[in-house]
Amino acid sequence: MKRRPLATAAGLIVGVGLLLGLAAWYYVGTQAFMTSMGALAAEKGSELLGQRVEIGAVRVVSPWALEVSRIAVYDKQKAPVIKAESALVGFSFFGVLSASPASAVRTVELRRGEAWLTRRADGSWNYEDLVSKDSEPSQFRGRILTTDGIIHLDDEGRRLDLTDVAGSIDLADDTAMLVDAEGRRGQEHFSVYGALGEKLNLDIAGTDIDIARYLAWIPEGTLPETVTVRGGKVESGTLSLRRTPRGYRYNGQVSLAHGAARVWETDVEEIAGSVDFSDRRVSLRLSATSAGQQATVRGAIMLGAKEASLDLIVESDGLDPSLFFKESPFQGAVAFRAAITGTPSAPVADGELRAAEGRLNGYPLKNAVAKAVWREGHLTVHSLIAEALGGTIRGAGEFDLAGKRYDGTVTLANIDIAALGAAAEGFSGRLSADLGFAGAGTDMTALQLYGSVSARNAAAYGVAIPEAQASLSRDSSSLRLDYLSARLEGGGEIGLEGTISEGRELDLSFTASHLDLTLAKRFDERADMSGYAEISGTVAGDAANPQVRAIFSAAQGQLFKQPFRTLHGAVSGSLDGIGIESFSMENGNGVNWLAKGTVGFTGERRVQLQVDTMNVRMEDIAALVAPDQPITGEADNIITVTGTLDDPDIVGYVHFRHGSYRGYLLSGMDGDYTMKNGVLTLHDFHIFSPRVDMDLNGTVLPSNGALDLHVAVHDVDLARVAKDLPYPIEGHGVFDGYISGTIYQPAFDGVLDAPSLMFNGAAVTNGHGQVTLRGSQLTFDPFHFEQNGGLYTLQATADIETLAVNAHAEVSNGDVNALLAIANAKNDTIHGRVDGTIDFSGTMEAPAAKVSLYLSDGNIGGYPVDAVYLDGRLQNRVVTLSRLEGKQGAGVFVAVGTVDLDGAIAAQFSAKNIEAGLIPAALGKELPLLGTLDFEAQFGGTVEAPTADASLTVRSNGRSTAYDTLSGLFKWRGSVIRVEQLLLQKEQNGHAYKASAYGTVPLRALTSRFDEVVSGADQIDLQLSLEEADLGVLPLISPAIDWALGTTYGSLHVGGTLAAPSFDGAVGVKDGAVKLKALGVPITQLQLGLRFEDDTISVTGGSGRMGGGNFTIEGATRLAEGNPENYYLTVEAKRLDIESSFYRGPLTGKIDLREGERFGETLPKLTAKINIDDALISIPTIPDSQGELPPLLLDVGVEVGKHTHFYSSRLYDIWLEGAFHYGGTTQHPQPSGAVSVLRGTVTYVQTAFKIREGTLAFNQVDSFLPSLEFQADARLNRVRIYLAIRGPIEAMEFHLNSSPEMSQEEILRLLTLRGAYRSGKNVDSSDMTASFLEAGLQMSFLNIVEDKMRDFLQLDEFQISQDMSDWDKKGGDNRSQEAYNIQIGKYISDKVMLSYTQGINHPLRRYSIRYDFNDRFSAVIGRNEDNNTWRDREPYFILTAACLRSVRVAIRRIPTGTE
Repeated sequence: MKRRPLATAAGLIVGVGLLLGLAAWYYVGTQAFMTSMGALAAEKGSELLGQRVEIGAVRVVSPWALEVSRIAVYDKQKAPVIKAESALVGFSFFGVLSASPASAVRTVELRRGEAWLTRRADGSWNYEDLVSKDSEPSQFRGRILTTDGIIHLDDEGRRLDLTDVAGSIDLADDTAMLVDAEGRRGQEHFSVYGALGEKLNLDIAGTDIDIARYLAWIPEGTLPETVTVRGGKVESGTLSLRRTPRGYRYNGQVSLAHGAARVWETDVEEIAGSVDFSDRRVSLRLSATSAGQQATVRGAIMLGAKEASLDLIVESDGLDPSLFFKESPFQGAVAFRAAITGTPSAPVADGELRAAEGRLNGYPLKNAVAKAVWREGHLTVHSLIAEALGGTIRGAGEFDLAGKRYDGTVTLANIDIAALGAAAEGFSGRLSADLGFAGAGTDMTALQLYGSVSARNAAAYGVAIPEAQASLSRDSSSLRLDYLSARLEGGGEIGLEGTISEGRELDLSFTASHLDLTLAKRFDERADMSGYAEISGTVAGDAANPQVRAIFSAAQGQLFKQPFRTLHGAVSGSLDGIGIESFSMENGNGVNWLAKGTVGFTGERRVQLQVDTMNVRMEDIAALVAPDQPITGEADNIITVTGTLDDPDIVGYVHFRHGSYRGYLLSGMDGDYTMKNGVLTLHDFHIFSPRVDMDLNGTVLPSNGALDLHVAVHDVDLARVAKDLPYPIEGHGVFDGYISGTIYQPAFDGVLDAPSLMFNGAAVTNGHGQVTLRGSQLTFDPFHFEQNGGLYTLQATADIETLAVNAHAEVSNGDVNALLAIANAKNDTIHGRVDGTIDFSGTMEAPAAKVSLYLSDGNIGGYPVDAVYLDGRLQNRVVTLSRLEGKQGAGVFVAVGTVDLDGAIAAQFSAKNIEAGLIPAALGKELPLLGTLDFEAQFGGTVEAPTADASLTVRSNGRSTAYDTLSGLFKWRGSVIRVEQLLLQKEQNGHAYKASAYGTVPLRALTSRFDEVVSGADQIDLQLSLEEADLGVLPLISPAIDWALGTTYGSLHVGGTLAAPSFDGAVGVKDGAVKLKALGVPITQLQLGLRFEDDTISVTGGSGRMGGGNFTIEGATRLAEGNPENYYLTVEAKRLDIESSFYRGPLTGKIDLREGERFGETLPKLTAKINIDDALISIPTIPDSQGELPPLLLDVGVEVGKHTHFYSSRLYDIWLEGAFHYGGTTQHPQPSGAVSVLRGTVTYVQTAFKIREGTLAFNQVDSFLPSLEFQADARLNRVRIYLAIRGPIEAMEFHLNSSPEMSQEEILRLLTLRGAYRSGKNVDSSDMTASFLEAGLQMSFLNIVEDKMRDFLQLDEFQISQDMSDWDKKGGDNRSQEAYNIQIGKYISDKVMLSYTQGINHPLRRYSIRYDFNDRFSAVIGRNEDNNTWRDREPYFILTAACLRSVRVAIRRIPTGTE
């Protein structure tokens, strides 16, 4: 065998040593010998190795040991291979003498040795240069030892340095070299033990080995491209290598820790575990962590002769594939366990994957389980089940990754469609499917799909779909929809079937049944329709431009605000154009809409379209095109459209009728219109209504809105613009002119004529003028009109947007009252004629004005004024009154000054010797100031804080009983009016009376609310003194008082506010007299005291007389927050002499008013006992309801004496006696009692009926009015007519019968048409109606005349009536004429009345005396015009005054011409 380089070097050293040993015997002690021997040894070594060898010196240590120093051996490239500081060679002295001196060497111990093992680029090692190919085998059988050695390994740039190399090589066996060595590389430790040679039995071990330092030594291609080892640590490792007759055998074990690698772009860390290996089997138990997730591999790899077989288990409790594969469709932790079998070239993986939750393509999954097998490039998914999208997914399939082919099935159950998110936007419900699929690669066009899909409780864009089914199939060239059917909300159904070929060619048909059209709005808000439709049609051709045809019908709905009862149509078309084959829609009154034609969308875009509308409601049209326009009516319209879409030719006619616009009636509108070359032309467009009648002719250019129209408004009702003015206007005018400009900025030019107008009640005539409108500029230049003899000329411009105005008006002989009404300053107190000019400019926010007027022959509040001049202006918010002066009777008034609306006031007003009532009359107040007035006032301050100093003096000049003079001084400062002095003086019977007042009145006290709290400084502080005054001032306070006399006493302090005043003090009157306008008899000997103390008012010592009667009054109340409480008022009257329009006679009674309680509610309680006798009463109209009365508790009793006379000349004349009582409240009275009629008459249909029996029963619930029960009769000729009146006064029933018996109609004719009836003349219903009207008028008018005459003549009876006797039998010339009498009477005692009757239109004169034996029987004796004596007996009874209203109502209720 060839010697190994190390053995050769050792032999060389041994040989050299032996030579040196021999020389030592002779030359051992000389230095020259050792040096020469070193050179000789180097030379021999170079010859032996064929390379340069250096030896420094050889020293004989002992007879059996030599020391060789500075040893170096080089390779062919002169690079060192071995270096040692020295070598100690031990040998056998006698062995040197043997044939082979090398065999005498026992040991060679190298000190500080260093070796370089380098593989060159050609693959050879440097130590091979030291081996001689023809050298003999070495006879060295000793041991080579080393300590502190270093080995440098350089394998083509991969370097490895071992230090602390120590060990031995034993060459005793020539067949093997026994090695026992160890070394370090940093913290790493290596050891080798065993035999090298023909016997190979080697054990290698290492600890703490850093894998990263050896990654470069891994041959390229050993690891897959997807795996990159980053590092790790071999904590321990062993390798046993043996050579056997059968070959090499090995086994070992490696323990790994902290391993790191990058696998499939994913960092794998903390690789740990153990690997046991041999030449037959590799056992693994490894674990690793990636992104915080752990996986394990365990099992075995059986190493066979051809290829290893795998038996591995790979598993993890949770591994997220998305952390390893960026494009992974699944995110979430997956637990898996897979059995890996087969061979590395053909592995088989069989496993199960589980995911508790995760997301697949963004959709959440949970409880997913999959079982799959990978074999020979095929992935077989035996089962897949997962909970997803609210349902369940199941599937199975095969995937050939090599051929990129796949097929399988998938089942979806109860999937929540809405859970699909954006992919199913607008859809909801539950989806199920059973599908099969097949395909190849990523080309989805080759996907084959087949199966069925169903949905339940679904919805699409808000449209409920209770259920839907579909069956489909897809191959590489077409999609076949076997059927698709769905049931919609509202009961509708839709269906679709057909094919889509090559992804473009459509051949589809569709149907819809009972389709609710309101559902369309769910998809498009603009689809405004309702009703139920039937639709069928087809879609065919290229999907980019398919041909669609549809036939449809619908019922009971509306289409874009247009209601219909039925709708039919057929349309077809494509993107090139549409054709309306037919369209009709009707709404119960004939066909309303018809349309037919074609519209092109390409090429010339030709149009041929006809649209007819008939009886269409304008409300429906407006709801579509102008929903904010309040228009009504019906319209017919015929439109024909030809030409192109870009330049259509339109011919049309519209007819509108029976409508209104904004509340104004529009009788109709007719007109033709055309559109040619983009120009719309109106032909005789006639618009007419009760308020306007106008014609339009001309053109409109739609492209820019240009207008060229002639407008002739034949009748303009100006009341239409009243809503834009602050007051109503009335009248009509005409306008003739032109409209130019554009639709957006029209311009009007024309002449407005208004012959008669009414502005705010002021009549204006002969209005005429030129009117123009440019943009927002409205111009009147000029406009003339007349008003009540006055002439007005107006020149003005106004901006209708900014409301800026510039106007000049001239007034000649104008009515100032009408002028103020037109200026919306209506004032009925100022009258007269004015001349002058008025200029106005600016805006309402910044106006400017100048007025110069002269008023002559006028009056203010009925007081004449003359020569009134007014000159003033408004400029920059400053009002300047240059001149206001005038004459009033013998007096004058004048005012001048300025008022800065943002600043100071400086003005004066002065009046001298004018009528005192003028100023209150000018303010619209009725204050009975009589005499003449002097008034001076100075105004200053600012608008925000005005001031004034004023003085006045009123002189009665004997015209007022209230005062002789009235004078006052006033100051207005800030918010307070100070009454410096207010003095009323009067002299009567040589005694001077006066009343005075002084104090302050804050403006806040005049404007605050009742419940508003004001400070003390804002309250009235006014002191009134009446110590030297007279009651004559009362007419100034109350218009109900005619005159008053009497001395007053006391003083009164007024505080609080006008809404909630307070009083303190005492006032009274002694021996006063007051005359009320409503009563004929004054109150005399009036004694009355009023005391005001804190919040209490007391009435003390009240008494007086009226005629022969007297009264007393007392009472008190406490005011709590302005409301009276704990109050009482008692009035006792004894035979007061009352004379009024409805009551004459004495009145006796007691009235008490104080607090009461009913059901826990506190109300005023009125307790009264009233006695009426010897009185004449004529009751006025009874209130329609008790709601007019204040809420009161009632305990009121009334006794009616037998001498009580109720009288109304045309209605009743009755005497009553009885009593009645009212309890309860004024809202719910509880009446009781009755009044009987003693005697009298009641007049009905111009006929006086004598009352035989009569009762007024007060028994109606919640009513003050009684019920009547009257029986009366009258005699006409030989007929006696009976009248019965029954029921409540407000609903009396009248019943007539007669003896001899007559029909109701005959009785009414006898009563109303006596002359015609007696003559036998026929009368019709119009005569009856006229007679009833005459009767009603007579009862209303003659009643007033008779009452006035009776009062004036002081009579007990004055009556104008029809004569009931047969005077025509005595020779009357006109037998059909009605006879009327005047009858007067006067009681000369309680029971005797003298009467006289005079015929008005017939010769009757009759005197009579009536004696009343009792209330029911009287005797009458008299003499007529023929001096004949006649007698009669008359029963009487009295009808209550309530008959006045009831009889009139009854007359109106009697029908004419019916029984």
